[in-house]
Order: sequence, then C-alpha cells, then structure tokens
Amino acid sequence: MRPSGRHVAVGVAAALLVTALAGCVHARPAGPAGPPPGSRGDTSAPGAATPLSGAALDLAVRAGPYWDDERLLQRAERELTRRCMAARGFGQPTPGEGGGTAGDDDPWQPNLAVRRQWGYGLGVSPPAPDGDYPPGLPPARRDDYVRALTGDPGRRAVLRLAGGLEFTIGVTGCVAESRTELYGDILDAARVFYVPQEIHNTLRRQIAESAAVRVTETSWKNCMNGRGYAYESMLEARADAHRKRASVVDVHVARQAEIRIAVADGECALAAGLPDAVDREGRRHATALPAGQRADLDRAAHLRSAATRRARGVVGGGGPG
Repeated sequence: MRPSGRHVAVGVAAALLVTALAGCVHARPAGPAGPPPGSRGDTSAPGAATPLSGAALDLAVRAGPYWDDERLLQRAERELTRRCMAARGFGQPTPGEGGGTAGDDDPWQPNLAVRRQWGYGLGVSPPAPDGDYPPGLPPARRDDYVRALTGDPGRRAVLRLAGGLEFTIGVTGCVAESRTELYGDILDAARVFYVPQEIHNTLRRQIAESAAVRVTETSWKNCMNGRGYAYESMLEARADAHRKRASVVDVHVARQAEIRIAVADGECALAAGLPDAVDREGRRHATALPAGQRADLDRAAHLRSAATRRARGVVGGGGPG
C-alpha cells in the first residue's frame, strides 16, 4: 500500500494477504517536520546521526533474507489473526494463491521462478467478494466478521515519519492485535511497513538516474533486442505485455506471451547486472539520507529483526518470544 493523499479502504482479503495496515488508512503530508535547517533542534544535517546499520541498509535495498523474512512475517501474522478470530467465533477465508504471486518480484530484482509461473502478474484477478469471508458465514454476520477483523473505525493512532508523511491507522480488531503481538506495538508494525516504502520511493529516482544503473539498462536493452524484443525500457516491456493481455482473445495465448516477455526481461536484467548496480547505488544514496530518515530506517530494521524472531516461534507452534 502506498500513500495516496486520501482515505483508502483496505479489503478483508488484502488484510489477510499482505502486510498492510488494516482498516482505513489515511496518508498525507505532515505539517512542518521539524526545526528550520541549521537551528539548534535540526537533526537533518549530515553527521547529526550515527551511520546506518548493515541491517538498515539491507532493508533499504531489500537485500539478504528480506523476502524470506517477509513471507515468514506474513505467515505469522495470518496465524495470529486466525487464532484471534477463532477465539471470537469466526473462521477465516483461505488466502488465494494468486493474491501474492508477484509480491517478491521487482523490476530491478526479478524473481525468475515467479515470472515463469505468473509473468508480471497481470492476469491475477482479485478475489470474488464472497471470498472475503469464511465458507458458510451467513450474510447477516458479515458486518460482525469485518468488525472483529478490522476493529472499530473510530479508534485510530497517527504515525508521523521524519520524511514528512503521516498515517492514520486502525488500532483495534484481530489484525491490529496480531500485529501488536508480533511487533510489540501497532505503530511499530506500521513503521516496519511504511518506512521502507518511504525510503524506497525517496531513493528510486536517484538510483534510476545514476550512471551505473543507466549502463546496465543499456545492456538490458541490447539483450532484449537480441531476443527479438525492441523495447527501450522495462516499462515499455510491461506495457506491451499488458496490451497483449487486453487484445488477445485466447487467455492461455495471452498469458504465455506475458510470461515470455517477463522471463526475457528478468533474464536480461540479471545478465546486465542490474540488481547488483541497484544494490550498490541504493546503499550509497541511503547513507546520504537526512538524519531523521536514517533514524527511522534503523529503528524499522531493529523492529523487523525482533518481529522475525517472534514470527519463528509463532509458525513453529510456540508463542512470540
């Protein structure tokens, strides 16, 4: 989920499938983020905070065991939510396989196993409305189910990030309770999700415009041309796959065309060394972030590491430790 500047209703199925904050989340630019630059209270000047930890840098560029830990955290959150809902007399819908198919695939860090099965994930359909509820749940109990899962819409907390965004987050219901149990605090759960998103969006343009990444993108284009795809960019490759999805009547044929493009795109990105270049440039630019954002990132990395340890206890049959 990304900041939108307006209220975004989070569906029940989404709450079960991704680590996004349940309920109604409001993201908007915050007021003044702090004292004027150079003043006594300013923490944005270079050197005003300690350097980023290795874990924080890994989080900024989604390196190391990032995706394995992400899947582990989601499994633990679903399990804790299931237990909470069962205690309230409700089952849970089973998350569909399609909902997170491309969750660990990124244009700059392609997952070829995912792409060989799902392409870019363009054909993944959202779950049907009835799939948001446990099988056999009477329609008359659906409102009670949603309230048990996502809580009281009038009870919220506000998270303010050093980069200038703030989020209003639901604090009741089983999803919030599971995140509190996993992360120690609902706002800390929000930090672990939103801080890396904010940092990624902050760094993305700098990474894309770096000379090292542009060189690899040229190599990517030459590789794709050698495979018969005359694309100028990865964005153009995805757009062409989307057009084929929309214009080809035979769904199987359209899907196979998408998979071929997506796999070629990913293989050429790897051959060009794009993931390594993005990793290096991301780390370099992350170290130059304002002190407040570096502190946010360090804190998020520490919280995520602790939550991962708790998650292993949850999915292993024990409680959070």
